Amino acid sequence: VRRARQREAEPLLREALEDLSAADREVLFLRHFAQLSNKEVAALLELSAPGASLRHLRALQRLQAALARVGVAFEPER
Repeated sequence: VRRARQREAEPLLREALEDLSAADREVLFLRHFAQLSNKEVAALLELSAPGASLRHLRALQRLQAALARVGVAFEPER
């Protein structure tokens, strides 16, 4: 059942991600797929740690809004 739900949600997630800016996709990729720490992301993006954290938070908020537009309820993990 879980796999079926994931398969159904995947195209919607892709669509929502396409709505985001490259900068938003980059910070989300680094934090969630590459599993880098905030400090590592900050260094890679040449930001302060608070700046990287804020960029990540705002990207999550924009992703949540994009998912809502395609009909998916989403509560991000921080």
